[in-house]
Amino acid sequence: MKARFFITLALAAVSISAFPMKIVTDEIDEFTGKRNVITSWESFRKGEMHIRFSSYAGFPRIEVKTLYDGSIVVAKDALMMLKSTTDNIGRFTATESAVGSLGAGAVGLAGSKAWGISISYTGDMPYFADNVVRLMRIYSTEGYIDRSFSEDDGRKLRKLYDMFSSTLDGAVGAKGNYHSYNISFSKSTNGGAMWEVVKEEYIPDLSESELKEIIQNWEAQSSGKTVYKCAVKKSKK
Repeated sequence: MKARFFITLALAAVSISAFPMKIVTDEIDEFTGKRNVITSWESFRKGEMHIRFSSYAGFPRIEVKTLYDGSIVVAKDALMMLKSTTDNIGRFTATESAVGSLGAGAVGLAGSKAWGISISYTGDMPYFADNVVRLMRIYSTEGYIDRSFSEDDGRKLRKLYDMFSSTLDGAVGAKGNYHSYNISFSKSTNGGAMWEVVKEEYIPDLSESELKEIIQNWEAQSSGKTVYKCAVKKSKK
């Protein structure tokens, strides 16, 4: 069973990580008249866990799916605690009870044949704006499970929240999506007559402002006949 679990984990990591994070829903509900905003599911811990942020009728939450090779039950109002790289602690409570089941930790087909659980939490949402998560503790009816985060995963989670938060602060439909780019950084020493490609980089999940800053910082090096420029192509990955 454990061998199948790790094979599923590897497939989940490959299938989810290929797509940039984005806002998948930003609309006013026809019946309630309230705004709904939902981000894409993002992969963490090499595909073992998936997280998204959502807001239904003005109530923001964090939704967590995790593979778990065993039985688990999370009660309504059960605690989830987060600890940051600076040891700040965030507290969240489950919006409803959740029971582990086959495929519950999956996003799409990847992980659909493995055991897992899907839990929705609400709480101190602004915590994500100011902290890089390094540890998550999920309390169940029989104890708790801990999930550590690499610094890259912690920063990715904060970036996902930043996209979610900026979308909520903006006009409906003005999605704060991120995109991935292939960027070619070039330099000319004769006023632009001839160009040398200094480096080429693939950079995932950039906001428009982040992309603009990268370009400005590179081109700001220009002086006299030495000129710097960027060629940018949006990636389909």
